[in-house]
Amino acid sequence: MKQRFKEGITPKSFIALLSVLTILFGIGAIFFFDFLILPLASFFALLLWFAPKSKLLCASISLALIAVSFLGGVRGVFSVCAGLCCGLILGFMYRARLNKTDTVLAMTAFFVVYLLLALFLSVAGITKEYSINSVTDYLGTFLESQKVALIDLLSDFYVTDENGVRIYLFSRQDSEEMLLNVARLSVSYLVVAAFALCGLVCKIFSRMVAYAEHDDAYIRAWRFLPSRITAYFYILLVVLSFLTGSGESVFGGSVQNLLVIFMAVFAYIGVRHLIFVAAQAKRRGYSLLVIGFLLILLNVSAVQILSFLGTYVTIISNRVSKE
Repeated sequence: MKQRFKEGITPKSFIALLSVLTILFGIGAIFFFDFLILPLASFFALLLWFAPKSKLLCASISLALIAVSFLGGVRGVFSVCAGLCCGLILGFMYRARLNKTDTVLAMTAFFVVYLLLALFLSVAGITKEYSINSVTDYLGTFLESQKVALIDLLSDFYVTDENGVRIYLFSRQDSEEMLLNVARLSVSYLVVAAFALCGLVCKIFSRMVAYAEHDDAYIRAWRFLPSRITAYFYILLVVLSFLTGSGESVFGGSVQNLLVIFMAVFAYIGVRHLIFVAAQAKRRGYSLLVIGFLLILLNVSAVQILSFLGTYVTIISNRVSKE
């Protein structure tokens, strides 16, 4: 597909800029912060999109970054390869005109694998043994020691009443139960973190495409929108969560993990819808301030309310688009 740039943007200069940014963020991911693989992935995907005929350029940049990454050891090679692979997935799926929901699903799965491998390599770097058994043994010992320390810390929290009597906020049993619940939901937290990382990569990519491309109608319509079946499935999970309780069984634990994942997804859609509504208001800044204040005030309940809003928006949007 032939690219057409907006007036004032020189194609060669813009592609050169994308190349430089890809290299800089790649070097930054090698020697400074792993977090920089996110902009690396975005700008590499942009380079693939805006320079489809410059295969030699893209290949040269990739090989050069991989060669330099060996100076950063195993972590450097892993970071650069992860960023380039993520950018390749995004660039390929966008060029194939796949919808954003499928793209986000694929990239989220990629980031789940990335986070697990990053954890494995981090622990293996400490133990100097690159085997699953040594890593799991180390993690088990480490988590057990941290569990004891956290229980001691939480059970020491107290407030003093008017008579000077200490009232402890959490008993040791309460503290242990809280940590156990966190452990049960570790899978969902991992997926939600991967979803957030995917969102940041897609956000950078979308903004740059909308900025540079002459016909930005497609990128502006390229929205993350799950199907109505997914929305109904989330409603089912909400009902099942009441029936299964805290999730001590395998089925209950699975329901709770899925509930957290889908709650985060639909809460994002709810926040996006509120921002859209606020942007249409005359006093945009005031509206955003009120929304932010309400989210902070409601705390955890806000996430649940936003997820229900996102579910409603998803169902209605799919119905309208189908009609």
